[in-house]
Amino acid sequence: MWGDYLSKRFLLVHRIITISAFVVLAIGLVKFITVWKDMPEYIGMHFDGDGNFDEEESKNFGFYPFIIGFLFTSLLALAGRFVGKMKTGINFDEKGDMLFRSVILATFDIVKIGLCIFALNWSHAVENQQPKNVDIDYYNVLSMLILGFIVSPVLLFIIRKKYAPKNKGEDSDNHHKISRTLCWSISSISVLVCLVIWERIPNDKPTSDPFATIYYGDFGISAPKFLYALPVLLCFLVTGAVGLIIKKLGDTKGRTFIRSADDIRVILVMMFFMRLLVAPEFSMGLPFYGSHIALCALSVLINFIKKKRSE
Repeated sequence: MWGDYLSKRFLLVHRIITISAFVVLAIGLVKFITVWKDMPEYIGMHFDGDGNFDEEESKNFGFYPFIIGFLFTSLLALAGRFVGKMKTGINFDEKGDMLFRSVILATFDIVKIGLCIFALNWSHAVENQQPKNVDIDYYNVLSMLILGFIVSPVLLFIIRKKYAPKNKGEDSDNHHKISRTLCWSISSISVLVCLVIWERIPNDKPTSDPFATIYYGDFGISAPKFLYALPVLLCFLVTGAVGLIIKKLGDTKGRTFIRSADDIRVILVMMFFMRLLVAPEFSMGLPFYGSHIALCALSVLINFIKKKRSE
């Protein structure tokens, strides 16, 4: 039961947020249904970077924001059930285990709220056939990224340091498990992100045709649109490949090798994920990729120095 791992007060807040997300989406859906029959057969559905309509679709597509909202909110609710019940495999004390799970669930709740705001802002513009408020989307996405990918990992790191065992061998094992979980989670989220952004690219002329030719700023070439999903594939490949390498060589190479491999895996997965968030026609530039490669090298160096100092 969830109560074995999480405080009843936190669970109450978590459940209220989840139920509220569904209720708010349902109210928005009912409101849209009441005006749907009076809408023209073709309505503006897609927006450019300024929030103005740039593509028309059948009015049946007006339900799309709610499909996205209900689908992803349901997936996050199911994922929350899994987090609440699973055995973490990390040797936290009781308080540390509760805090660790709570941070993950709170991150899911933040994303649920963000998805509701995104869906309702989109639906409001479609329902009234007026420009979308892009500032709401911008600050909404920015908040989710900061809280979900900066604040949350920092809190998990602090919890691990404070409540995980101090034994070096166990601490290294905890570092590996957390890094592995983080990478698989980001890889899974990248699939959802890809599905959401897919219909909105390229910015100048969105298309759903996977074989349509679009421009890729990083390479300065035009290529089939399905290559936009390449960062998703790379997230999974890096996560799985590094896991296999650690499994095969970890026992012989030692803790420093495992820690360095985990750090590199996290850095590369984050790099591919951030590339996915930016429209493909925009180049991320050498500083972006170079800084991540430099972080990989720095991580290896720091772990090597730590090893030398502990000997």
